[in-house]
This record gives sequence, C-alpha cells and structure tokens, in this order.
Amino acid sequence: LEIFHNGSHSYIKDVGSGMLILDTNGDRIRMQADGAEELANFNKNGSVELFYDNSSKFSTNAGGVTVTGTAILGGASFVDNATAYFGTGNDLRIYHDGSHSYITDAGTGNLIIGTNSSILFKSSTETLLSAAANGAVTLYYDNGVRLYTSSAGVTTSGNLSVTGQLQGYTAVLTG
Repeated sequence: LEIFHNGSHSYIKDVGSGMLILDTNGDRIRMQADGAEELANFNKNGSVELFYDNSSKFSTNAGGVTVTGTAILGGASFVDNATAYFGTGNDLRIYHDGSHSYITDAGTGNLIIGTNSSILFKSSTETLLSAAANGAVTLYYDNGVRLYTSSAGVTTSGNLSVTGQLQGYTAVLTG
C-alpha cells in the first residue's frame, strides 16, 4: 500500500495483490471536499448517497434508488412484468407481460397522445390507422384505405354496412 503526494496530487494506491478495502468501526464512510462540501456517504446498513454541489442527487434505499433532478439515460431495459411508472400516484404505466405490451392510464383525466405532425398505428408490415394534425384520419384494412375523413366529410372504399338507422338532413346514396 502506498500513500503519497507527487507535488500536485495525493494518492492512496494499492500496489499489491487483492483489493483495496476501506473499513470502519463507525456507521459511515464520508467523503468531503474542503471539510465542508459533501461528495459521498456510505452508511452502514443503509443508503449510499452521491452529491453534486453539496446536494444529494442519487441515493439507494430499501426500495431501490432515488434520483433527485433529471436522469439522462443512454437507454433503459426492463424485464418482462416490470412496469415503468409516471406521475406522483403512478398514474401512467407502461409494461410488457411477456406476451403483450400495455400503456395504462390509471389516474384521473384523459390519456392524450399529442403530435405536431401525424400519429400512426402500425404493425411490422402495414399501417393500421393514420391521424394527421389538421388533416385526415384514415383507417386501413390489410394496408388498404377503407375510411378517411376530409374537409368534405367521410369517404369509404368498399361496401358500407349499417346496423340501425342512418340519420341526417341530406343523404346521397350511390351504388
């Protein structure tokens, strides 16, 4: 084990075999800057806390971890039956059960999907529904347009079957 200063930096260096182990009889290992600013705390039988500018940003707890602030992730993976929760009351839930995928709004209010362009519902090989901002809503069957809206109304392709009554002021039926 070497403890030294090279004129610019101080080092604790393990130059032998095995691990460098920090052990304490106390309840915590604490890292500080200038004897005042918290950097990290390692608490016996408890949390690990990491700080930024003396403010706790990441800590472990009995349920997992707590991040204070924004977490920037390069990616995230969830195993089957794991749920990503959003909202104070876990109102929005996204999960996969191994067979099916779900987006569930369990809170109050509406589930709103917004866009500045278009919303597309697609399978791996075809479009199922298209909804364009300030434009048409189009329904597809086997990748073919079957019903769409326009400024003039609704247009269908193929047969239109109605159960019940068609009601309105003007009806034009062509065949």
